[in-house]
Amino acid sequence: MRILFSPVGGSDPIKRMLDGPMLHCCRVYKPDIVYLYFTQSMLEYENKDQRYTWALEKLGEKLNHKFEIIKIEREDLVDVHKFYIFYNDFGKIFEEIEEKYPDAEFYVNTSSGTPAMKSAIVDLAALSEKRIKALQVSSGEAGPMHDRDKDETYDKEEQWECDMDNGDSFRNRTLLVENEQFLANIKRQNVIKLISSYDYPAAKLLANEIKDYLTDDAMKLLNAAEGRWRLDYNCVANVLKDTEYDIIPVKKKEEREITEYLLWLGIILGKRDYLSFIRGITPAAMILLEKIVETLTEVGDIKKYCEKRKDAYWLTRNKLEQSEIGKEVLDVLDKRYGEFTDCIYTTAHLELIIKEFCSDDKIKSHYLKIIRKTETELRNPIAHTIVAVDNGMIKNRIGITAEELYNDVIKKVAESVRLMKKSTWNSYDEMNKLLIEKVREVK
Repeated sequence: MRILFSPVGGSDPIKRMLDGPMLHCCRVYKPDIVYLYFTQSMLEYENKDQRYTWALEKLGEKLNHKFEIIKIEREDLVDVHKFYIFYNDFGKIFEEIEEKYPDAEFYVNTSSGTPAMKSAIVDLAALSEKRIKALQVSSGEAGPMHDRDKDETYDKEEQWECDMDNGDSFRNRTLLVENEQFLANIKRQNVIKLISSYDYPAAKLLANEIKDYLTDDAMKLLNAAEGRWRLDYNCVANVLKDTEYDIIPVKKKEEREITEYLLWLGIILGKRDYLSFIRGITPAAMILLEKIVETLTEVGDIKKYCEKRKDAYWLTRNKLEQSEIGKEVLDVLDKRYGEFTDCIYTTAHLELIIKEFCSDDKIKSHYLKIIRKTETELRNPIAHTIVAVDNGMIKNRIGITAEELYNDVIKKVAESVRLMKKSTWNSYDEMNKLLIEKVREVK
C-alpha cells in the first residue's frame, strides 16, 4: 500500500496548464490513499467547486487507478505562516498514519502550501529516519497566466482540458528528497548553534554523527576546540600538528595556562553557570594576585621566596631572610600572624604583601578588596554547601554582579599586570568564526 499526505496550496490542483504539486505526485506515484490537508482559505475553494477532489477523481479515471481521498479540514486555521502550528499538527497526523498503516509506503508532498507548511513537512520527514519519503515537485516550463488561473474565475473543467501533463508532453517533475542528507544539514546547523554557545563537547558529539558530511579540517578543529575547552593543550597540539591552524594565541607554557584559564572562566560566565564561575574564582584570584606582586611591587616573583615541596610552593622564613625586601615581607607577615611559620602561600598572604608594597591605589583599595571579598564571602562558603547561585545572591554578597566582577575587575587587573592583551579576550570568538566557517563547508 502507498499513502500520500499533501497540503493543498495555491498551485493546486492545476496551474499554468500543468499539474500542481499535489496532482503531480499522485500522477507519478499513484498512492492508494491521499490525505489532503485544508486550511480555511483552501477549504473555501473546495466547498465552492470541489476543484481538488474532482481533479483527483479525473486523474484516477485517466490512470484507471482508484484514489481513496481523506480530507483533513482545519476550517479555523488562518495563521498559515506559523511554523510551530504545522509542525505540531502534521506530527500528530503522521503518527496516526504510521500507526494505522505500519507497513505502507508513506510519502509526503513538500511543494504545496505555505513556506511554514513545507518546512514543517521536510523537517518531520528528515527526522523520521527514512520512514517518511519526501517528494519535491519542480514547477516545469509554465504556460502563460490567464484569467482562468485566478482563484475567483477558476474553471476546473477547462483547467483539466488544458493540463499539458495529460498529453504526450508529460515529464516526471518529482524528486525524492534525500532525507539523510537533509537531516545532516539540520544537524550541521545545530553544530553551529552549539559552537556559538561555546558548548564544544556537545558540538563534537553531534558532529561525529555527520562526520561523513563534514571536512577533515572541520572535524580536527572541533576536536581541538573541545580539547582547548578542557584546558588540554597536548590534545590541541596533537590534533592540529599537521594543519595550518593555530587556535591558542599565547605560546609560552606558564602564560598560556594562565590566559587560557581566565578565558575559560569567561566562557563559564557566558553560559550563566554562576556556581561554576564562583567556584573557579580561587585559581583566578591566585593568578592575578601573584602577578600584582610580581609586576606592581618591588617584591617580584613570590616563588623566589619559596621552597618547592612536591607540587607545592612553601613560603619559608629561610628564603625570606636571604634578601632585604624578603625581610620586609617577613616583617609584614610576622605582624599579622604573630610569628610566621613556613606554609604553602595563599591569596591571604599575597593580599598582605600587596597592601604594604603596591603603590597603585586602585589596585589596593578597589580591585584587591573585591577579589578577596569574592573569595571569603562568596566562593569559600558555597564551595562546601549545596546552594543555588544567581546574580542576585552574588551582588548581595560582594556588591557587584558576576559580569561586573569579570569585566570590570578580573579583566582590568589582568591587563594592568600585562597578563592579557585586549585582543586576547576575543580569542574564543575568533576560534568560533573559524569553526563555523569550516563546519559550513560541504565535503
